[in-house]
Amino acid sequence: MTPLSPFSDTAIGEFDELAPLQKSKAAAPPRPQPAHHHKDLASHVREIDARVTVLETAILEHATILRDRIGQRLDRLEQKLRFESNGLRKAMESQSADRDHKIVELTQSLTSAMDRVESNHQAVSVKATMEDLIAALATTRNHLDTLAQAVTTTRAELSA
Repeated sequence: MTPLSPFSDTAIGEFDELAPLQKSKAAAPPRPQPAHHHKDLASHVREIDARVTVLETAILEHATILRDRIGQRLDRLEQKLRFESNGLRKAMESQSADRDHKIVELTQSLTSAMDRVESNHQAVSVKATMEDLIAALATTRNHLDTLAQAVTTTRAELSA
């Protein structure tokens, strides 16, 4: 019984593939191959070719599916970005309109206040202005006295 090589189905020494190399530099004559070896080799090549064809087809199918899924995800992402940007654009337009409206109101308020000051200043004498200021000071003093009394009362309640 001949031992088997881990590299082929043939017994060691059958084709002298593992025999020591000859020391001469002359090329060895080609060895005749058995006929069954050519048939086995051709069937192996056909089997490998069929497997490669199946693998190529599967890779193409998976690549097509992957391309379609990526396209769908990109479309959904684009739709979401459009939706969000439209919402932001509308909010910015609303804020801008509110800001413009408030600027107009402030300008009108300042203009009317300046007009009132100018009209009051011309019609009212200095004496009337001083009397108004004295009355305002008296009112402020009354408010401060009331506030001081409230603070004193609260302190007394907290310390008791």
